[in-house]
Amino acid sequence: MNNAKQKGLDTIIQRDIFKERGLANTRGMPIDHPFFQQIEETMCEPDWAQQGGLADGDGTFTDRSKYKTGGSYKLKMKDMEPIKFLADLYGANISKTEFVNPNQKTCYIVNLYGVRALHFMKKVCPYLIEKRKHVTNLINQKEEYTPVKIPMNLGNISLMMGYTVGFFDAEGCIEFKLQKNGQYKRSVKFTNTNIRPLKKIQRFLTIKPFSYKVISIQSFKEEGKKRVYTLYIGTKHQTSFLSILEPLFQIERKKKKIEKFKLYNKISQICDKNLVKKG
Repeated sequence: MNNAKQKGLDTIIQRDIFKERGLANTRGMPIDHPFFQQIEETMCEPDWAQQGGLADGDGTFTDRSKYKTGGSYKLKMKDMEPIKFLADLYGANISKTEFVNPNQKTCYIVNLYGVRALHFMKKVCPYLIEKRKHVTNLINQKEEYTPVKIPMNLGNISLMMGYTVGFFDAEGCIEFKLQKNGQYKRSVKFTNTNIRPLKKIQRFLTIKPFSYKVISIQSFKEEGKKRVYTLYIGTKHQTSFLSILEPLFQIERKKKKIEKFKLYNKISQICDKNLVKKG
């Protein structure tokens, strides 16, 4: 098998809007161009916070200064919805990577370069946690920049919710495991190799109006691999957490899992009540 097949086959499934329409590319376009003004009219700050959560989870910011194009941004996911949203927003390509190995799932990729990447980085940098310093350095290659600090308080709850939803779309997981006693064990968790975003989300969920008390971070280290940190939402808070944030999720697959989670939770409550009555 050749290397191309081993690595996966890349196919462009949505072309860059500038190339598709025969327009000049964005090189030399000022950051206050009407193209970017239109983007900013479309997006509100919680939307950018959500993009920041996605970026901290599955995004990659790369230094391309040797190509004289500044930084670039790449979002690669197994779910299409966040990729499609960002590509449509900036008029960028979408590529699909398919693998011969059936155990490797198809991935979707969107890349931003040049002034489009610079605009995106400036909009999401205030909300980044893990990659904030790196992105600040990339922006400073083009202009003097210091990201504003976002205090974690009630006034900024929509921003923190946006970040949390974006990070959950990237690194969150809803699981159902059938146990030997015939009951399902349900878990809602975030997993990442960097503990800082998890600590920030943990702190956010323990202040008002959430005030979650049972929320923990555990770590696991497998030989030859990076240490992995997992933030668990306590059983008592799982349903409320998912119900509050569900309308904001972009990934349909996770929305369907939430509906399934609610159903299992309702069935469990009914069964538990019946057991109490029989007892």
